[in-house]
Amino acid sequence: MRKYASSLICRIVERPMDLRRAKVYIFCIIVPLLLSGCSSTGQYVATPALTEVTVDQIEEDIQSGDPFRALQHISLLEKGEVPVPASTLEALQEDAAQILVSLFEDAISNKDFRTARSLFLSSRLVFGKNQYAEWTAEKLIQAEAKQLLARGEAVPALITLANAGAIAGLDSGDVELFQTAAGELGYGSLFVALSNLTESSGEADYALSPPKTSSMVSGTVTILVNKGIRLERGVGYPDSVIGSGFFIDPRGYILTNYHVIESEVNPEYEGFSRLYIRPAGSEHDRIPARVVGWDSALDVALLKTEIRADFHFPIVLDISYSPGDRIMAIGSPGGLHNTVTSGIVSAVGRRFLPLGNAVQVDVPVNPGNSGGPLIDEYGRLIGIVFAGIEQFEGINFAIPADWIAEVVPELYLGGMVDHSWLGLAAEETRRGLEVSFVMPDEPAYHAGIMAGDLITVVNGDASQTIEEIQRTLLQLEANTLVSVRWTRDGEPSEGIVSLGSRPEFPMDVALKRDIYTRIIPVLFGMTVEKTGNYFWDSSYVVSRIFPGGLADETGLSVNDPLKIMQWDVDEENRVAYMQIVIKKRKAGFIERAIQLVAHLDVNNFL
Repeated sequence: MRKYASSLICRIVERPMDLRRAKVYIFCIIVPLLLSGCSSTGQYVATPALTEVTVDQIEEDIQSGDPFRALQHISLLEKGEVPVPASTLEALQEDAAQILVSLFEDAISNKDFRTARSLFLSSRLVFGKNQYAEWTAEKLIQAEAKQLLARGEAVPALITLANAGAIAGLDSGDVELFQTAAGELGYGSLFVALSNLTESSGEADYALSPPKTSSMVSGTVTILVNKGIRLERGVGYPDSVIGSGFFIDPRGYILTNYHVIESEVNPEYEGFSRLYIRPAGSEHDRIPARVVGWDSALDVALLKTEIRADFHFPIVLDISYSPGDRIMAIGSPGGLHNTVTSGIVSAVGRRFLPLGNAVQVDVPVNPGNSGGPLIDEYGRLIGIVFAGIEQFEGINFAIPADWIAEVVPELYLGGMVDHSWLGLAAEETRRGLEVSFVMPDEPAYHAGIMAGDLITVVNGDASQTIEEIQRTLLQLEANTLVSVRWTRDGEPSEGIVSLGSRPEFPMDVALKRDIYTRIIPVLFGMTVEKTGNYFWDSSYVVSRIFPGGLADETGLSVNDPLKIMQWDVDEENRVAYMQIVIKKRKAGFIERAIQLVAHLDVNNFL
């Protein structure tokens, strides 16, 4: 862009026109081009001022049937920075709240208990109390679980009930139904919890003795994705993906990694793709399968095949494990199905995925193991194998079962899992959970949250870590109203935020909506301030270093002057490059050229 603008200037001044006309061309055409070249791939969007929120806008939201956005805007005006009569705000809030009540009643009438729960939580936040005498959040969860059980969807029904811990208050008939299903499907801990509500005693067989390894192997499959023929230098080669999977439902539902079956559902993939599974013990069979639901953020997908499983793995939440615990993995490394390997848990809580955390293990895994089950010494599922580091032997990772359990019921609904979010990125610092970036035109942006604020409470839960907030948001639907508290320069603030839908790739959206200097903190772990006097001057100074970020690991420090020589994004390989010339204070201000490389799929978006 800059090169084009430069040549255009030369052509203008070479023409026999007056100087005034040349100046007009330069100002009206060239300057905007140069400015757009300085703003990365996005357009600069300023943080909204509270004065931009008007009563007319709120009334328009109410008339269009959007009480969520209206109530968020009312929360902003209640801060008192814009003079609006309290009586006006009260009337607007009442109108918006009544729409919530009406939507809740419609959801109950339609037996859409999932949506009804979201509306219930929003209403309780607005009214400060329960508006619906016959309903509670727990009863809505129970109603959804009973509905699923009545439809024959026993697995998502049990997981829905267990996720929320909503068994208290079930009537005796419902307890018996869930207890029977839990016993038949091997949900031992839930079976015991339900038994404690009745006079009956006993435990599920699964809770008493671990299954045999041979039985667990029979519950695994090899995933085969035929992608046709790949051409290289005029020669065709068979192109395929091999992974692993395992049954979680005797009706033929299988869990695997999203990246194994991505070509089946990725709209940008235009090639040939056919999905098959090969059951354990069937070396030559290829049985067609289809993708039911998927979640790229957690790298998990649910498949369906028309065979009945002899063994399936229950997904339970109450499993604890620690570094040093014995574990084993079952999968198809290199297509060698029925392969069992063993090892130990190396570490827990690794921040390795866009959402949640990962378990680090030393179990030998190889390409083809992805999507296979990770099992403890009692035969319980503790995760799904999903990655390894090729350069380092014995460093592999799995997605914890408790994170998977949060999304399994939604995977059964079909399609891509829709996660809610605040629309910001944060860093865990000594000051607290500090906002490093606010996505333009997303919930946090409209709530008035800014970079540098410290998030303290989300939906009543004191927030100390990114993982804690991500887990809270994972349990809430988009358009649910939540309360958020934050501090700015030591001053506390609070507001109502209407959760939005998290993009599949948040950083891609950020690059389109904002200038790259605002995105640098998320990717490279530092903030910079411009020091040059002209818009084309790329001189900056480091104003903030986030502990553990790329800038910190590179040895940069606050007040280091630098020049950004080049900024580039490689979308195919999902990385961003930034070439800088920096004068480190700790190195005697000796000038050095450094290239920083960051992955676009960062894990600190909320």
